[in-house]
Amino acid sequence: MHISESKFVSKSPLIQRIRDPKLPVWLTDGECSKLFDAMSGETRLAAMLAYETGLRLMELLRLRAGNLDLRRCTLAVGGRIVPLPRKLIPALRAQIKSA
Repeated sequence: MHISESKFVSKSPLIQRIRDPKLPVWLTDGECSKLFDAMSGETRLAAMLAYETGLRLMELLRLRAGNLDLRRCTLAVGGRIVPLPRKLIPALRAQIKSA
């Protein structure tokens, strides 16, 4: 008999969690689109930038125009270079112009 099959171990909450892991839940592309459509202005741009680039919250909050290279579609943050989606370039240009 394997140790995980014993009555003592099978009642352990740790073993139960290993046997029945809860999978993370993601939003579908459609749900993300609805979420972004419900936003506007800077909030929408920030949310889309975080979603599209994988920026962490503090990286997003510390972001400055100097971190952006709109010609190369890149973003320098946290010692790394992150590609920028082309669809965000017009909104980023407009935000920089209005700031």
